[in-house]
Amino acid sequence: VLRVPLAIFLLAIPVSQLSAQDYRISTGDDFGAVIDPEGNLFVSGAITTGGDGGLEQVPGTWREVSVSRTPAAEAHILLIASNGSLWSFGRNDRGQLGVGNQEDQSEPVQISTASTWVEVAAGGKHSLARNSAGQVFAWGDNTFGQLNVQPIYNNPAQDIQKSLPNSPVDPGNSYISISAGVYHSHAIRS
Repeated sequence: VLRVPLAIFLLAIPVSQLSAQDYRISTGDDFGAVIDPEGNLFVSGAITTGGDGGLEQVPGTWREVSVSRTPAAEAHILLIASNGSLWSFGRNDRGQLGVGNQEDQSEPVQISTASTWVEVAAGGKHSLARNSAGQVFAWGDNTFGQLNVQPIYNNPAQDIQKSLPNSPVDPGNSYISISAGVYHSHAIRS
């Protein structure tokens, strides 16, 4: 099996044409994703269909990407489409895709038609998204309180938010940045 690291893909582009504003890059443990200036999404590593570790293009036109910091077999990817809508795909055992169930998705699935999404952050098995009003939404696994909700320690099966919630994490405040780790979440308040 030949694996093409994401870095090799990027080096094939003339350096004079590169700009930090033109590309969006996110990496997990053994895979990665990049959105080029035209909005094409390329995923490298074992998360892609077929799992051969090569570089594959994901259909659609995208402007933001975040991949979970997990091995590819456990990974999920959050996307913001060029129209500002919210999408996800990959592993979904703890509701981290926000699609209302716990079924894995091999292709991007739209989870919000709103056109106001500006930032996404994929945690280990939870997800965050921020809209243009600065509201932060969280879903997926809450075993360690990573959704900003008190966890139910005696029943981990109940510590799951399977759908994109209707209300933000902290409705009274506005945030300018979000980030998710494997078992935690961070947000910078404006």
